[in-house]
Amino acid sequence: MKYSTKVTYFNQVFSTSLIFFISFYAWATSPIEKELLKNGYVKIELTKSVTGHLILKGSVNGVEGNFILDTGASVTVIEQKLQEKYKLKTGDSVKSVTVVGGDLNVKYSYGNAVMFGRSELVDYKITLLSIDHINNAFIRNGVKKVDGVLGSDILEAKGAIIDYQNFILYLKG
Repeated sequence: MKYSTKVTYFNQVFSTSLIFFISFYAWATSPIEKELLKNGYVKIELTKSVTGHLILKGSVNGVEGNFILDTGASVTVIEQKLQEKYKLKTGDSVKSVTVVGGDLNVKYSYGNAVMFGRSELVDYKITLLSIDHINNAFIRNGVKKVDGVLGSDILEAKGAIIDYQNFILYLKG
């Protein structure tokens, strides 16, 4: 095969592939998604673990990690053992809060930069507490540990919309 024939063949395959990709993207992007993106929402892909939890990537103070999406959690949480990793400053006070199953000791960190996708919150309060019970269950089921929980405080503040069928979270940018 001559060089010009190879180039022509490559161009045809590339063009066909590109047209297919563009067509697929246009088809795969629903009218609702287009409207959300047009109105300032950002699209964040979720992964469903074998335990049924929805996992997403996020960052706190510029440090990336994996988080559980938990609509039943009233606050966003970072594992207390990761306080230094995430550059979380707390006071000396420890508060006791009542949760299902008993009381937990928590600390609060103020003034944090939190980002999921391109949706950012500045000067945000993060709760630090042990999530060993979650991570131990994940390990038993062969799931990678998480660093924290994305709670309803941020979901509400960012007008969250969850597409459970396609495992996508939309947050206002």
